[in-house]
Amino acid sequence: MWLKAHKGIIDNPVMTAFEEKLKPFLGEKSEDAGNRVRLLKLLNGLIGGKTEVGECLRATALWLDEPAPEVIFEGRKFCLTGKFSYGKRGQCEGEIRARGGACQSSPGKTTDYLVVGSHAEGTWIQSAYGRKIEKAVALRAGGLPVRIVSEEHWLASMA
Repeated sequence: MWLKAHKGIIDNPVMTAFEEKLKPFLGEKSEDAGNRVRLLKLLNGLIGGKTEVGECLRATALWLDEPAPEVIFEGRKFCLTGKFSYGKRGQCEGEIRARGGACQSSPGKTTDYLVVGSHAEGTWIQSAYGRKIEKAVALRAGGLPVRIVSEEHWLASMA
């Protein structure tokens, strides 16, 4: 009954991806100490990790590609989501364009990278920020090679 009432949540591509990441923890080896540590890391990734009082909420790392892929700028299309430590959205887009990349306002069939800013709102899944992640995950599930990377990885790729 609950599943029928919450079908929109269950069928959400982000939740489907989360379910796939949970599968290794639901079998016989779920009692293994290493699995418990990996499960805790996975769940902390969902909520953005631990934060200290007065600190901005960190963006969730759960949907990031691991291992992080090589970021190629020339001729690639980028979509940005979240709040960036580097600067305002326009500054970040300027860095992409300066390296030969293009920017999109929303992930689509031609998106190569979704870059997730380091900071999020507590209600990230209800915002456009969460919707962009949701859309990118759905595109990947449909077979498109959208890479989801952190701001930190994106910055390191510019060096």
